Amino acid sequence: MAKPIQKIEKAIEIAKEYLKTLKDFISGYSFSDSEEQINFFKFHKPLFLQDLLYYQQLFEIESNCPIGDTEAAIAFLKGELRHISNYFDRHHLLHVYFQTGKTFFDAAMFGNSGDPIPLLNEYDLEGDGRFSNTYSYRLAKFSAYEHLASYLTNLIVALDKGEAAIPPSELDKLPKVYWKGKKAAFYEVVLGMVEAGLITGNIQTAMEYLGFCLSIKPGNYWSYFQAMRIRKKDRTPILSQMITSVTHRWDLQDEFPQQRK
Repeated sequence: MAKPIQKIEKAIEIAKEYLKTLKDFISGYSFSDSEEQINFFKFHKPLFLQDLLYYQQLFEIESNCPIGDTEAAIAFLKGELRHISNYFDRHHLLHVYFQTGKTFFDAAMFGNSGDPIPLLNEYDLEGDGRFSNTYSYRLAKFSAYEHLASYLTNLIVALDKGEAAIPPSELDKLPKVYWKGKKAAFYEVVLGMVEAGLITGNIQTAMEYLGFCLSIKPGNYWSYFQAMRIRKKDRTPILSQMITSVTHRWDLQDEFPQQRK
């Protein structure tokens, strides 16, 4: 049976072959209009490129991760997660543009309009004007890093518990979960879990870890905690709201037992 690192090498070879096939096709193809060109660079090419970027980065991580020392391995993997987080921070505006489904810069990003794009200072990363596109590359890398972060997060948890990690192929099937509330609510919930001893680590590590998992960047939570402390009424409104919401759910099920979600 092939070792994990050998499987990754094989995956890289396959991804390169598919990408070359796509490049050969595009070299002899003319887009019918700008919309087709935009769709290719925004939706189709990133699907091919993201696998190559993912497995190349995974190969580097697996090759350099300490063996036989769990604490050292976890520290190394957390460093890789910070590297990924820093990448998203550097390209925050572009990532938000893609995440929110905006399209008003698409012609400039993926077409030939030549219009300047405010606040985005990008440069050509691939060098082949016919097949390459900087923003297509960024899209693929965002996706690759999101998958990689999920795998590394799962691996860190597994190592900490002494369990086997979920394979990347299985992680891809899991639904993505994001934090949709305000940062203040996130701070309060994390603080509650740490103080109740429901999770390992301290407040800082919990903020960083859960923030990354839920795609929220923690800010100055210590100031918020100070504001919580000096409140004269409810110091924990979010936790109180959670209790109220859960209680309301059970009350509804008591009244209407057949209506369950």
